[in-house]
Amino acid sequence: MIDFYSYSKQFKNILNSNSDLLAFIFDIGSHKKNLIISPREIMSIIDDNDRKIAAVENFKKIIIKSSKEILDIVRKKRPNQIFIFINRLISELNIFDQTYNDQNMLIKEIKDFSEKHTDAYSEKRPEYIYQVADLSFRITDKIMFLIQNIDFIINYFESRDKDIPKDYINLVISSDKDIPTINEFVTIFKNIEELYNFVCHLLIIDKIKFPLIMNHISSGSWYTDILGSKRAIECIENLLKGIGTFIRDFITGKLDLEKFQNKCKKTKSFLDLLKYAKDNKIDNAELGIFKYLNPIVDSFKENTTKVDVNGEDILKLKKHEKLTLLERDKKRDILIHKIDGYIEEKKK
Repeated sequence: MIDFYSYSKQFKNILNSNSDLLAFIFDIGSHKKNLIISPREIMSIIDDNDRKIAAVENFKKIIIKSSKEILDIVRKKRPNQIFIFINRLISELNIFDQTYNDQNMLIKEIKDFSEKHTDAYSEKRPEYIYQVADLSFRITDKIMFLIQNIDFIINYFESRDKDIPKDYINLVISSDKDIPTINEFVTIFKNIEELYNFVCHLLIIDKIKFPLIMNHISSGSWYTDILGSKRAIECIENLLKGIGTFIRDFITGKLDLEKFQNKCKKTKSFLDLLKYAKDNKIDNAELGIFKYLNPIVDSFKENTTKVDVNGEDILKLKKHEKLTLLERDKKRDILIHKIDGYIEEKKK
């Protein structure tokens, strides 16, 4: 099950991170209209040879001027720069959503932009200038349609009326981890709650008066929006974001558990928690943090390639890092096959 809010937020992050390239394409595309003469303009030419010649000359001046403006924009970025930008955008889109592959029309047009830009940049011929402007216009139209839909979904979820207690904030965690059983689903919530309770303990926050509250959940791909004490949630958010790189290396086997924990201990977010514990005269805080943090990390160790915390990727594995994670649906298939087997056996 796709969580549309999380999907939309991540998609928008990709577009924002490639905003320079997109703004460049949008700018070129916006000038296409100046290269087009409408039938109305042609039909409005008075049937007089001198006036016809004057009108055609005027159209020619407009097109030459517009072509120069487009070429000026095109030449702001060299072809090798565009090639790098295009590859990065396509790679990020494909890793995020594999439907953005070579068969996808948007991807085809984005790839073609690099070639059309090079032609216009190098040859500077009118037909090449028109082609890059036309292609830019079509890409702009598709991207703007996506942005419109993305913003609608984000605004819908973020504008829903929720009664949020005073001094409470959201912690939104999502991933592509497939969780088919209720037990696994509940276990992850329990692990998050236990970490929250321990952080409250370090901060001298009463977990009874400030309990963790369920705001929104989604089954299938893991998604949870929970509410908690502002100070505690901020500490957990900073902790998870601070150790995101180490989680990736731990999952891919680059770090064993001991090295993973040693890396975590050096992060500012971890050291801040230890300082709070020391100020509040709480012993063994380091052991306690790992006691409740490790189960959360372990829960995403298998069948997970992406984890997002409050709109920021803390884990994003590349294709070559996924290995058996590409078989993420296999667990559910095996489970369903076993259930079918039990049913058939019982019928006999």
